[in-house]
Amino acid sequence: MVDDNEFFRDATLSICGSLEIEEAMSACVRATQEFLPVDRMFLQVFEPDLGAMRTLSIATAEGGEKVDLLTPLAEQTRDRIRRRAAAAQEDVVVIDSEDRNPVAREMLHFHGLQGSSILRMRLAT
Repeated sequence: MVDDNEFFRDATLSICGSLEIEEAMSACVRATQEFLPVDRMFLQVFEPDLGAMRTLSIATAEGGEKVDLLTPLAEQTRDRIRRRAAAAQEDVVVIDSEDRNPVAREMLHFHGLQGSSILRMRLAT
């Protein structure tokens, strides 16, 4: 059984442990691996004016890197993102099949990855 307080503390300390986002994300992957099967983390932002998702950082347990990758998205996918952004939704979403989520499918394909499960967390501003 996962102790929620321990998980939150470890994740928070790992993220706050560096001002370099790629280093903080890599530390967070390592800390999270003690509780969940995780192999990588992405920091991405939707850019509606460009109709694309921008990847800013990618991290694994071995390290992280800042990137600037622009992934063009299909119109149907952009519409889905806009609809979900306008509607109230959960901050954490489990995607257990990329086939049922066009955003996940397009992003995984762009990065050359196959996914089995994705944990998506929205960042509040």
